[in-house]
Amino acid sequence: MNIDFTKEQHNYLEKLIASGEYENINDVLKDAISLHSEYRQKSIKNFQIEVERGWSGPGSKKSLNQIIASKKNN
Repeated sequence: MNIDFTKEQHNYLEKLIASGEYENINDVLKDAISLHSEYRQKSIKNFQIEVERGWSGPGSKKSLNQIIASKKNN
């Protein structure tokens, strides 16, 4: 796999490694993917909860796009 980073991204990765927090870029990327997966699963779960509330609750005056937009801001 080949990944191209911007100069800023590369500098950020190098700072993380220099700090001793990570041993190499692979460790940073593994952590980033793990965090992304957790965030994504939490977002999906929260969205499903909101959909269920919508089905079970009183009618909403918000459109689906308004609901999605409000969740993106959280």
